[in-house]
Amino acid sequence: MRIPTPSVTAHKWTPRATAAPRQAKAFASVDEFLAWALELLRARRDAAEFRAFDEKEGRARLEALGVRPPAENAAEWTERFHEAFERTPDAIGPVCRLREASLTRLERELLLAAVLARLSLLDLWVHTAADLLEAVDLPRERMLEGLRALSEEGRLSESGLLVFDDESDVPSHRRITVDADLTRCLLRDPRSPSGWAVHSEEEFLERLGDFSRALAAKAEVRKHQEHHSFLPRHPRDSASVRRVERMFEAVRATMDAHPGWCISKLLAGLGPVKKRDEREELVLLLLAGKALGHLDGFDEVFLGLGIAQAVTPAGLPARASLELLRPRASLMRRGLIQPCDGQAELLGDDPRVIEKIEYELSPKGCEILKLERKRRGRRPVAAGEARWPLVRLEQLVLPPEVQEALRLACAQARHAKVMLKDWGLAAAIPYGRAVTLLFYGPPGVGKTAAAEGLARALHKRILVADYAQIQNCFVGQTEKNIARLFAQARRNQAVLFFDEADAMFVDRDRADRNWEVRDVNVLLQELERFEGVCILATNRKLSLDPALDRRISLKVEFAPPDEEARRAIWRRIVPPRLPLERDTDLDSLARLPLTGGQIKNALLNAARMALARGRRSKVRMQDLEEAARREARAREGVGEPIGFRA
Repeated sequence: MRIPTPSVTAHKWTPRATAAPRQAKAFASVDEFLAWALELLRARRDAAEFRAFDEKEGRARLEALGVRPPAENAAEWTERFHEAFERTPDAIGPVCRLREASLTRLERELLLAAVLARLSLLDLWVHTAADLLEAVDLPRERMLEGLRALSEEGRLSESGLLVFDDESDVPSHRRITVDADLTRCLLRDPRSPSGWAVHSEEEFLERLGDFSRALAAKAEVRKHQEHHSFLPRHPRDSASVRRVERMFEAVRATMDAHPGWCISKLLAGLGPVKKRDEREELVLLLLAGKALGHLDGFDEVFLGLGIAQAVTPAGLPARASLELLRPRASLMRRGLIQPCDGQAELLGDDPRVIEKIEYELSPKGCEILKLERKRRGRRPVAAGEARWPLVRLEQLVLPPEVQEALRLACAQARHAKVMLKDWGLAAAIPYGRAVTLLFYGPPGVGKTAAAEGLARALHKRILVADYAQIQNCFVGQTEKNIARLFAQARRNQAVLFFDEADAMFVDRDRADRNWEVRDVNVLLQELERFEGVCILATNRKLSLDPALDRRISLKVEFAPPDEEARRAIWRRIVPPRLPLERDTDLDSLARLPLTGGQIKNALLNAARMALARGRRSKVRMQDLEEAARREARAREGVGEPIGFRA
């Protein structure tokens, strides 16, 4: 994408950028750093506009203004800016961040264009990768280099400085967001302290949740490194460690400025600042996050090994920090932390035991913070795992009526306060007002994918009910696990998803055993009290208990796709990098009556056929047709039945 021809003629044109400085010097402040970056991009814009003018008219205009050619000025600005960047010390925070990421000149320019647009300092719309390439006026011959820099494998993405909101198949159309920490670093008043700009301890404790989650993310990275030590380190791993270090500096500076706060007094219990072990401070802050409810109380980061992974500096083995959790270590000796109830008798000096013990703030620590512990007791068996969804609604081919139902569900979930409180529906409808959806239809039509896509659209995790963990042979335990599942969804603010819901919500009139009726009773009661988003998916709608009908706010039928929808699915599911023969005709494949799930299977089987011929082989139209026909025959029940021969 090129900058469009300017509306003004050559004799009215005026350069935006000033003349490039003759010498480069180190940036004295963040403001000067951004000012130079802005002048560089303005000079590039001048050069791009000037190229559209007639050469004779352009030269006459330059003589009239007494300025050098814009292309020369842009080249000078480029050299001076990058020379100044190299001379600037790490004391300028944003310069340090860019230097840590080992960015090339082009990557710096792309990032700064995104930053300046984010701060509304650039007079161009910059939302996608194509907009960024336009902003830096990248020559056509370097366009591929620019797209590589803006890919998931590029340093900008791997360092977390740029985030892709939309992982589209078309790289130039991906929407781009600047790292929030970098933006805050640029906007911070240089005269203010480096701590957080908060007005009360309550506000600080609320924001401490970000730090708790950063520590948990670091622990997860260390865990992954230990389990996959044979793999090279990913740049994001180092980024998570550096993020914790930067945030810890801000947390400490904020508490130093407010020594009277309860959280400051908690850390003061470790002794004088100069004699404190940073790891002990991090342990207390992590467990304070648990007590404040910032993290799930059952998170593995609160086990001994998880704590050690979260607080250990880079370059040291995590298990070296297990000594902080020994009974005679400072934290336990001062009475600030303790093993969770029922585990104290297991504690000793053996690190293999310590790493499996769960910890929390002691009653003394909670008293200093003036709060109650949010979680006591042993870790129960999880009834499912909340995870971030992988599917986006934009990836799916859905009929208009399904899209409308999902839009209504999103509207209520996002604006529940307006609908229930402001409009008075909460008082009129005391229960059964949650966003509860029933997805029904044959297998492979997108019910599970739509549930994931809805969760992602709401920026929520999805909690898939694990029936093997819920059902239990002991009397009353299944009912407890059902209640625990709904409680877990509330804690995580997750979308609760019952796949194959007919396995749990069976018709009580057809039940053979009393415990089946009890389980359905508890499920219906919990569903009515639940105020989050719950989705049930089934291929057997008629097998569900009739009492479920009034508890479902939106019933959404997923029908098999028609030929037009199948054509869209084929085009969307085939990745650009798949080696296809030139005679491939996706439109003819769309004539076979397949569901989305069957189209996925057909594509995978066709790729397997090609791979069986050799790694350099291409996927032929014959492979796709054969794989698609197999799926069509399986759907119609033609062919050998599955099972053992007599």
